[in-house]
Amino acid sequence: MSGVYSHPLYYDIAFGCDPTREADFYCEVFKRHAGSVRRVLELGCGTGRILIELAKRGFYCVGLDISPEMAKFCARKARRLGVPVVVLRADMTDFHISGFDAAYSAINTVSALLTDEKLELHYSCVSKALRAGGVYVIDAALNPSPGDREEWEEERDGITVRAEWEVVNLLPRGRVLDRLRLVVRERGKSFELLDESPSRRMSPADLSELPGRFGLEPVAWYLSFDPEDEVNSPPERGRVIAVLRRV
Repeated sequence: MSGVYSHPLYYDIAFGCDPTREADFYCEVFKRHAGSVRRVLELGCGTGRILIELAKRGFYCVGLDISPEMAKFCARKARRLGVPVVVLRADMTDFHISGFDAAYSAINTVSALLTDEKLELHYSCVSKALRAGGVYVIDAALNPSPGDREEWEEERDGITVRAEWEVVNLLPRGRVLDRLRLVVRERGKSFELLDESPSRRMSPADLSELPGRFGLEPVAWYLSFDPEDEVNSPPERGRVIAVLRRV
């Protein structure tokens, strides 16, 4: 077995579901909470599933990812599709760009920031990247616990990838141990890719109090990619999509 994130093709297949619903949601939330949006930044863009869809809709899109394999794959995929995007290899806690109307991070990407210091550095960078009135939309899982588990399967061009994700156990200092296994079947052969690593056990305060120190104030909370599924405050546990506005 070897690591998931050094094999972007299989990751792209596993996480290759239709991005239309998510892109529709981001477009509506951008309009609702940030007004006119043209320049969009994705933090931890991976293989560009959502980023490329938003670029197709006319946004000027920049994606950022720390993985060289993911960043290269995303850039090549966009070129192959004829979609103009800019892809940067950079750390979410140490980047220096500005002038964006909106930013977002998908599928609990922020949980990779294990310490308060790392999350604070991230919020500082995002705040500097956004114009006043711009928004940062974070898709996060709050207080994940052992027993949380998902399985799904995707197929493309004769390659089948079954994905298995689970929280293995709780760790000290507000962390959990996540396991992501991809079982790949290709040309009659089967093999596994495995990633097992700690992640931050995100809390509501991580999405409200902490970003507030950097001029990012929560203005809306959603429980799904339905713009009508808005709530007044985040749940203590489960999926939530936070909208933070740069003051």
